[in-house]
Amino acid sequence: PRRPDYAAQAVQAKKKSVRPAYGLAVDFSQWNMPADVITPERIAAWKGAGVSKVIVGAGYHDPAVQQIRACAEADLVVEMYRFLFWGEPMEKQVEYALSIAADSGCKIDRLWLDCEDAVIWEAEEMWAKLIDAKSASTVPVGIYTRRSWWERFMASTDIFRDLPLWYAHYDQIANFSDFEPFGGWLTPAMKQFAENVTLGDMAIDLNVFRA
Repeated sequence: PRRPDYAAQAVQAKKKSVRPAYGLAVDFSQWNMPADVITPERIAAWKGAGVSKVIVGAGYHDPAVQQIRACAEADLVVEMYRFLFWGEPMEKQVEYALSIAADSGCKIDRLWLDCEDAVIWEAEEMWAKLIDAKSASTVPVGIYTRRSWWERFMASTDIFRDLPLWYAHYDQIANFSDFEPFGGWLTPAMKQFAENVTLGDMAIDLNVFRA
């Protein structure tokens, strides 16, 4: 089937509402070097599709440093995300992500705390762990999750409602018309609306955000 024109969707969304305007972002966590080196050709393909922001996975140091530098040098807004392993110390995971940012020598606008791993702890323990992760960061943080996960494992708590929300819903639509409030969030900051899309000869996820 023909791939949807995501850039056109974002443009149409922008026309419908002057404020907020919508932008397109890609996120990825690729570490098979040199295959996953971010090249000028890849960045050109992303920009050609309307991408203005990247969110780099903070799982592997050297690949992430190269990817951050390449994107920053191409004047893309750069953010990071850290997939949280709930059985490991939160502080160390966040510190590792921040060390990648520091070693890249580039400005990172935000660190997203990726909440999607299955867990065995009570909700109150989860809240404490996420507070630890938030407190360990020296850059602004946000929450990445999906409604069903948050309701199941975080008991729908609203104590993180003041942090920006990046939620996943793979409806292939580059706007927020699907959003239903949860966890105290009334307005999301970003939506991951398509996964494992090949763009610039690389598998990425696509996101729409409020510019």
